[in-house]
Amino acid sequence: MTERSWMVRLLAFGAMLALAGPWFPVRAEAEAAAAGLNGVIRSSDRSPIAGARLLATDAEGQTVHRSEPSSEDGAFSLTGMEPGTYRLAVELDEGLYLVEAPVYLVGGVQRTVQVAVGADGPADRDGDGVQPAAGLWNNPWAAGGLVLGFAIVVGVLVKNQTDDELTSTNF
Repeated sequence: MTERSWMVRLLAFGAMLALAGPWFPVRAEAEAAAAGLNGVIRSSDRSPIAGARLLATDAEGQTVHRSEPSSEDGAFSLTGMEPGTYRLAVELDEGLYLVEAPVYLVGGVQRTVQVAVGADGPADRDGDGVQPAAGLWNNPWAAGGLVLGFAIVVGVLVKNQTDDELTSTNF
């Protein structure tokens, strides 16, 4: 085995570990600690909304956390939550507004978010009534598959390049 091919294999192994890192188990102490969520609730014109409540429901829909009414600057806070994935909604006098993307909370971490609600919806940023298509990076499985596919293609190209160098050497 040449020095160069050994280095390429070491780099490929490092890339595999980097991609697999998020799937390794998290330490039990961090998972046991409570999580939290705080931030600001805003209208579609980005002004803070006072008196709104943030609702957070766990993935199974068993537990609902409800914040106190937001302050004059739109600030809210939720504490004592179990780590995991939550669906969010904003409760106003006019009704309930669902947040499109789920939020993942880690034990021992107070996560900060900004939530915008309004008649035009959170995805219609320019006001033309057309919502953009969902992005590939918004889906963690699709994004992970894309990154993994890219890593495989790079690995194949590197292997082919090193194989070509080894076979084209004249003795």
